[in-house]
Amino acid sequence: EKLTTVLAFYTVEDWKQACELSMQLLQNGIGHTMSLHTQNEDIVRKFAVKPASRILVNTGGSMGGTGISTGLNVAFTLGCGTCGGSSVSENVSPLNLINVKKVAYGLNNCRLDRDGIKLEYLEGITLEEKLDELLAKGEMEKLEELFFFYLKKIEHIHSRDAFCKTREFVDVFGDARLPEGLRAGGISNIDVVPANILIQEDRVVVLDYEWTFRFPVPCHFIMYRMIHYYLESDGKRRMLKERNFYGKAGITEEELKIYAEMEKAFQAYIQGRNVSLLSMYDEISPGKVEILPYYERMRAAAAERRLQVFYDRGADFREEDSACIPMGKHGISTELKIPKGVRRMRLDPGEAEGGLVLKKLRYENGRPADFSSNGFPIGDGIYYFGAGDPQFILENIPDGVRKLQIEIEIMREQDAREAFWKGFSRISAEKDAEIRTLKEKIRQMENTKVWKLYRSIKKN
Repeated sequence: EKLTTVLAFYTVEDWKQACELSMQLLQNGIGHTMSLHTQNEDIVRKFAVKPASRILVNTGGSMGGTGISTGLNVAFTLGCGTCGGSSVSENVSPLNLINVKKVAYGLNNCRLDRDGIKLEYLEGITLEEKLDELLAKGEMEKLEELFFFYLKKIEHIHSRDAFCKTREFVDVFGDARLPEGLRAGGISNIDVVPANILIQEDRVVVLDYEWTFRFPVPCHFIMYRMIHYYLESDGKRRMLKERNFYGKAGITEEELKIYAEMEKAFQAYIQGRNVSLLSMYDEISPGKVEILPYYERMRAAAAERRLQVFYDRGADFREEDSACIPMGKHGISTELKIPKGVRRMRLDPGEAEGGLVLKKLRYENGRPADFSSNGFPIGDGIYYFGAGDPQFILENIPDGVRKLQIEIEIMREQDAREAFWKGFSRISAEKDAEIRTLKEKIRQMENTKVWKLYRSIKKN
């Protein structure tokens, strides 16, 4: 750097000589700045390895180095790095004069293993899995109690302040017309759905903080998402809608409509200008299935889609005394002749699991046939066969009848499963109610004089 009217100018044969000469010249200002003019990117990369903290391309040294004609920090104090005796190699700006304090947590341990890399992970069961376990057992009261235990926790955390609508809130959730008096928290994690709550032996861990906002979001909206994404993400849970979780959580019908619109706005905010795979689902996918069980069911259904009729002439049902009738894709409607001497009949409409609708089972005189079934009754004439091998057994066939009219409809798999879970939930709820009534009667009886007399006699 010469602050005079004298300009040093050298000519060389090629860029290699220019490199060697620049290295010699840089020894008097090592670590500072180098300028070059070229349209050849390979030349730029070769000069970039030189001991200068700023390599300026196709711009003046003084204007470019100070950041005026480049993207560097605008500064007149230019660091030269350790090779030039400086502590920094960048353009020194006010940011270099600010003390920055950082709170740092330890990262997950990672170690090399013979078969690869092992990382730390959390073990436990998600709230969603625990709720599904109770649903499968039909323990609806316990399911609701557990769900609301965590809903109350979320409500406590996210309702410490009065809600106020901010500009950031409108950008993400739209300008929703929310009712007065809503509560919120200063920081809002809206994705505390049951699938993101991990229950361990000694603690509970919330997973996935991706959608945590530093502005207030109504507590009821966060609770709405907890309930919504549990009930709506699997067909077998829809039966729980009858238990009115939203109302019990204090969410009004008006709020439900508002929160549904907020969720649409939030999904649009996430998606931006992109097209989500979910929006193309109907166009690009026939649906989703577990491929191996689905293949096995389809194989069995295709191979065994027939109505096998067994006759009992006094020697019980036997394979050799049976007949097979082809079934259509959606079921069968036919009339069977009843051979003489037949006391009972068994109808086996295929071997695959699923739901069947028994629309007609009567004799030629119009009399309904008495029958039993190994299916689970889920409605008027509707049966679900979860283990496959459906059967309808006709006992005590009346004398004189010679024909049996049959009409059986095969239900869609999804419809059958939803109907089964709904019926199972209803029956479980009825049983729970009977048990509670019985316990109350016992409690009332224990308070009577007769019961106390009986207990005193029994002790003696």
